[in-house]
Amino acid sequence: MFLKIKQEHRTFLRVLITYGMHIWVIIFVCNVVIFYSIRFFINASTTRTADVNTPVEITVSPPVATEIPTPVPTAAGPVINLSFSLPGIGTNGGNLMPSHVERDVTVHLYNSDANISDKVVKPAYTIKTQAVYDSDPNSSTYTYFVNKYVDLGAIANGNYQISIQTPQSLRQLMKLSDSRDPGGQLFDLSDKRFTTLPPQKMITGDVYPSPNGDNIMDINDYNLLVNCYNIQISSSKCANAAPADLDDNGVSDGIDYNIMLSNFRTLLSLGYSVPTIPVPPSDIPIKISPSTPGNTTPTAPKISQAPIKPPSNGAFGTIFIFILIVITIGSIAFAVFKFHLLNIFLPKKSETEKAIQSPAAEESVDKTNSSEIIEKTYYLKKVSVDTQKNGVWVTLADDAGITTGFYPKTDISDGFVKIKGTLRNDQEYKQYIYITELETED
Repeated sequence: MFLKIKQEHRTFLRVLITYGMHIWVIIFVCNVVIFYSIRFFINASTTRTADVNTPVEITVSPPVATEIPTPVPTAAGPVINLSFSLPGIGTNGGNLMPSHVERDVTVHLYNSDANISDKVVKPAYTIKTQAVYDSDPNSSTYTYFVNKYVDLGAIANGNYQISIQTPQSLRQLMKLSDSRDPGGQLFDLSDKRFTTLPPQKMITGDVYPSPNGDNIMDINDYNLLVNCYNIQISSSKCANAAPADLDDNGVSDGIDYNIMLSNFRTLLSLGYSVPTIPVPPSDIPIKISPSTPGNTTPTAPKISQAPIKPPSNGAFGTIFIFILIVITIGSIAFAVFKFHLLNIFLPKKSETEKAIQSPAAEESVDKTNSSEIIEKTYYLKKVSVDTQKNGVWVTLADDAGITTGFYPKTDISDGFVKIKGTLRNDQEYKQYIYITELETED
């Protein structure tokens, strides 16, 4: 018995000397790092004062003239704050960098009892202004067109119905989100009163006649877009191509075509008459899917908080402590791996359990997030190449809207395709379509 204990003691010493040298070196380095980290952290956050006997020099600075702020011009009348979004421009797969960051806006003021649906009724006041595209991701109006200070001028005090219009869009009447009244929401526009209008989601597609349309979407608008299909805006083949570029990316393509179809369906759901769309040309093989258009009432964008910078005092000390934690974790991991300590805490498997393994458990790992098979025709547009996943992220557009997709190959080009795939989730792109089959439609 004594010989056995002595033999085990020698074995432990041999292991400690052979494999423990790494541990001793790491522990020594950890002690050195923690000593200097604490010392540096204390010194970095301490404010030193000058000695009493140190002479102090007083410098008299010449007087500085106080700047007089520039006076803000007084408004001539009531002021409104307006914002609106355009289909195909902004988040959810739209164009984040439109070619025109400023857009003309026309504000119409109607009397409280005016019937806006009657084309004979004219607005009481018309104000011309502009709105600017908000490209700041930290802004509450990100991807909206905004004008926070629109002076309505010398108008009579009272309650008014308000509508706004921008090129390519129909006139949008301000309404309550849950109202089915054909009339608009009333706004009290008193002298020099500031009013924030609810953000609007415009309906675009009024492109005929060029350049500002006629506040009607009919077959003439459809024909103009189809005639200018897939033509660069700068091309001389279509003089009126600019209005047909609804997502403002410099070309009239399948995305613009689907935006117009989607807005026709929106008008139909609101009770307006829409034209019968003829069979599209051979180079536009698009099918109108029976999907229901979404709610046209815009949702106010969420306010995102700006990042807060951490304090700079003791920053280097924090870095040293972080390095210390990494070294400590590495030391523990090395010891666990080297001496097989992990096996002590793991439950032991019987030989029968090791031999039997459910094949269903292995197959379930590779299942996608959804078993729903999607087979549709889209207009496909390449966005970026993913070298890690060896594929391409794309934008898929149809009359129901714009969707993000991923194709595990790189030999694709923009155009209309018939795809087959399933819905998946990703941290960066959230929900997207994983394309398993892709067929180009000529």
